[in-house]
Formats: sequence, C-alpha cells, structure tokens
Amino acid sequence: MEAFSRLSPALQVQIVNALGWRSLRPVQEQATQAILDGDNCVILAPTAGGKTEASLFPLLSKMDIGDWAPTSVL
Repeated sequence: MEAFSRLSPALQVQIVNALGWRSLRPVQEQATQAILDGDNCVILAPTAGGKTEASLFPLLSKMDIGDWAPTSVL
C-alpha cells in the first residue's frame, strides 16, 4: 500500500495543495510506512531530502485521525 494513501485525507489535501506534492519522496514513503506500522526507524537522507516531513507526516496524520486534544500534542 502506498504510504501517501495511509495518511489522513485532510493531511493529503494539505500536502497536495499547500506543498504542491503529488506523492512522497522515497525516504518519506519508507519512513511513513514504518512509523504508521509502529516500527522504530532511523531516517537517513541528504540535506533537503525530506527527513522532517518523513517523521512528522505520520504524527500529524495520527493526530488528525485520533482527534487528539491540544494538550496531547504538547
């Protein structure tokens, strides 16, 4: 399953509209799959390789789907 399709619909819309991306980079695909599956991972990529997004997209998706309260995020 493609990692992008596993992200929350609201996050998918933001990625496409705000960032202009139609898909995730390979490092983001792999990391998103692992993180959403509950696996630990180390993300290695060059500068501007998408590491920050790779680690945050799964978290943001879980926050949206789980309807976390603001204090849960702190």
